Amino acid sequence: MALPLCAFGGVYKWVGPDGNVTYSDKPQPGATEIEMPKFPAVAPITAPVTTAPAASGPTGDKIPPEKKDAKPATIFKSYVKFSIVTPENDATARENDGNVNVELVTEPAWNPQWGHKARVMLDGKPLPDMQTTAKFQLKNIDRGTHSLQATMLDAKGAVLATSQTITFHLKRRSTQFRK
Repeated sequence: MALPLCAFGGVYKWVGPDGNVTYSDKPQPGATEIEMPKFPAVAPITAPVTTAPAASGPTGDKIPPEKKDAKPATIFKSYVKFSIVTPENDATARENDGNVNVELVTEPAWNPQWGHKARVMLDGKPLPDMQTTAKFQLKNIDRGTHSLQATMLDAKGAVLATSQTITFHLKRRSTQFRK
């Protein structure tokens, strides 16, 4: 609450006759000036620029009904957020078939019309197919500990964002104990 006040001047604190503590940017009799912490300058986040509206593009524009089939010409520089949310880091999956669900989250939301694809690395090796949706499944993964990372590429193959590397553990029933 006091953060915007420190940008304009001092912040003052005093206790009123009723015992309530009050803060203000204007000095009062008996008030003490509060030393505000210095915060480092943060570069503003710039929104991606689009040259044509997208169905639900980075600016949230909606396409008029007559232009829904038109492919947007998007100049898209990067995602503000790109991460793997499923499986969670250091999670254990118990899947006897070896299938593991994966979910990616992007900000702005990933729109298939932009032509972006995710290259997924499992244990440091790229999967054979690029992903075109935020939710997919890894099939028949061996038991053990695995690392997973994703890189978002634009339609021309340029890197837009790279997720953190997460580790997950897969437990499968042993084939030695069949009933």
